[in-house]
Amino acid sequence: MTSIPRLDVFDFAAHGRDAQGSVPVAALPRLAESLREPTGALNYEYRGHCDAQRRPAGTLRLRGKVVLTCDRCNGPLTHEPATEQGFFFVRDEHELEALPVDPEAQADPLVGSTSFDLAALVEDEAILALPMSPRHARCQAGAAPTLAVEPAPHPFAALAALKRRG
Repeated sequence: MTSIPRLDVFDFAAHGRDAQGSVPVAALPRLAESLREPTGALNYEYRGHCDAQRRPAGTLRLRGKVVLTCDRCNGPLTHEPATEQGFFFVRDEHELEALPVDPEAQADPLVGSTSFDLAALVEDEAILALPMSPRHARCQAGAAPTLAVEPAPHPFAALAALKRRG
């Protein structure tokens, strides 16, 4: 397993470079606190490119396996996050703030850097890939777990038994 390097997103985009590796879930503290067990690893692949508007851009793919807690039965639940997200980069906060909000955009804007924290982006995307309410398939139906409970005897059952004897 390797640590995630910082990278120059502008250079990666201009030269079509990529970075890939694997990072232990335990090395991603914000993600680990959302999990039942901070075990396993995430595999990432980042590819730089220029988008259709000639902006520096990149695509991040994540795959892995994490252990969550089922909201219904409170048992361990294995989840395999698999996500692919596109981004384009601007030079500073002012440029980012000037962009119009486009809820249907194919790529998210980010402030780029020559020392971009790819680990933080991997962790952010892994957190976003977690289900809001994790449940096993058997727990999805929405039925509350039932307990076998014997019905209480009728309050006059003992009286009826005495009458029959007498």
